[in-house]
Amino acid sequence: VWSSANGEEVRCIGGKTINDFHQPTDLTILGRLDPRARGQVLVADLRAQGITDFGTLPNRLNLYYRGARMTVSRYPDTGWLAIAGVPFDSSSILNPGDKKVIKSGHPAGRHSGRFLYEGDRPSRWRQRADIWMHGYWVWDWRDDYQKVARIDTATRSIYPASPHHHYGYEQGQRYYFLNVLEELDAPGEWFLDETAGLLYFWPPAPLHDGDVSVSLLNEPMVRLENTSHVIFRGIIFEGSR
Repeated sequence: VWSSANGEEVRCIGGKTINDFHQPTDLTILGRLDPRARGQVLVADLRAQGITDFGTLPNRLNLYYRGARMTVSRYPDTGWLAIAGVPFDSSSILNPGDKKVIKSGHPAGRHSGRFLYEGDRPSRWRQRADIWMHGYWVWDWRDDYQKVARIDTATRSIYPASPHHHYGYEQGQRYYFLNVLEELDAPGEWFLDETAGLLYFWPPAPLHDGDVSVSLLNEPMVRLENTSHVIFRGIIFEGSR
């Protein structure tokens, strides 16, 4: 039995506490923030606090406030978007699709490196280098995270960064955008500027030193092999990737 002492709280944390949050002063950043977020969002320099490995989704840095996992800024705030179309160029086939399954008249997942979106929301986003997407790109049993390489607002095209989803992309499948600064519009949301190493956060309550931590650990906290009759009691394992 591995147990906490009576009356004591034991926490194994796979991350690091982040302090030194302050109001952003960069006028470009302030101009990009949602009007509701101005004066509410704080920023911290992660690199100045020794954090340079931000990871890659799904094993990416996460933010915790007083032990609760916060939400990365996203669009839409709830629910999903639908892929409006998947243009195909026979001269630049990146995925021929699954010839055993025909969807919309072609092999499922066939694509040439881009898909279309509806509406004009991305035209509000000035910097798109750190935007990600989460979706069920062809099949409802297989999700994946994709980083955005480029958004063409003139043709309403999304160019996912390589490597592309194994099964490709299909019209009508669901997805959403995440880690968009302009969509940081509610308490508890955050955004990571990977290029600058800056973390933007709208705390859900007054912020004090020690309130915020980020996940760092990519390894198991505990590994048991050829083992039986082991009990962990009264120990909190948290903040891992």
